[in-house]
Amino acid sequence: MASTYIVKVGDTIRDVCINGTGSMSNWDAILSANGFDTWTPLLTAGQEIVVPDGVFIDTNSFADKKVYPSCNNGPANILDVLQQVFDILADRWLLKDGFWDDTGIWLDTATWIDNP
Repeated sequence: MASTYIVKVGDTIRDVCINGTGSMSNWDAILSANGFDTWTPLLTAGQEIVVPDGVFIDTNSFADKKVYPSCNNGPANILDVLQQVFDILADRWLLKDGFWDDTGIWLDTATWIDNP
């Protein structure tokens, strides 16, 4: 039995393919099932798009998209990277203007001294 995808504000046919099946390989099947005559149909919020039977469902991507917000472009070690950023910020090793300047004011309001 075919399923339906309800278009959200700003969705494109790409969003329908990814969020409705987890795969871009279903583009043509979804266009045909809905009678679209262009590769980039104009969609409106609340519109029902038919996802036909027999299309490829990428179960991993499809399951990920059920959790909002979702993103499959992040690096696997994203939590480690974020922790590094927080550690840097906690140590206040950033100049206010973002450029290296021995006379610049650091976030902790101290100035850099090469030879104490």
